[in-house]
Amino acid sequence: MTEIFQNIDGIIFDFDGTLYNKKQFAVKLLCQNIKDIFLIKAERKTRNQLKGVDFLTSENFYKNFFEKMAKNLQNKKYTAEFLRKWYFEKYLVALTNTLQKYYNARNGAEKIFEILAKKNIKVAVFSDYAAVAERMSAIGLSTETRNLFNAEEFGALKPSVRPFLEIAEKLQTTPEKTLVIGDRADTDGIGAKNAGMKFLHLIEKNGDNLENAVTWEKLIFIL
Repeated sequence: MTEIFQNIDGIIFDFDGTLYNKKQFAVKLLCQNIKDIFLIKAERKTRNQLKGVDFLTSENFYKNFFEKMAKNLQNKKYTAEFLRKWYFEKYLVALTNTLQKYYNARNGAEKIFEILAKKNIKVAVFSDYAAVAERMSAIGLSTETRNLFNAEEFGALKPSVRPFLEIAEKLQTTPEKTLVIGDRADTDGIGAKNAGMKFLHLIEKNGDNLENAVTWEKLIFIL
């Protein structure tokens, strides 16, 4: 397993499910926001439908995203404009509040960032959702001098290749010397593979028969 870290100049960490254990997050989010249950489910459905589609810019993404979400809801009062306002003013806040109330960063996460910095390995955090700094702070992680990215600002949700490549470029590394660490093979893994990067699959417990899979505890031990 240690060989995967050889000749690595940059590491891209996924956020949700990677820097914290997201077990039952959806349930807790819905329980805290019962009145918005249909909107939240529609948001998740729309995000899954547009997974991997590259709209090239954030504005093109949001335009298509909220129009698609409005169609999924099939309710005239939920216009694209209404949903955009709900998303930025209420939903992202709800995500952050749920994290702050119920979740903490994985043990040793800050220490790992410090170790990698001492090894001159550049680190980025890449989430599908916006408000990365706010959500990082909500689980107790520092955001100072951190390279934080979200798929929405690129206009392309994971596993779109372009964001991975652009992040590597901003880290001043190359794809073959970049490692992606994430909990989802269908987004983090495919994105990394198609970008020519290595992928380390974070799992919650040993025994899962997955390629390049490692628990958080094993990752800390290796580093």
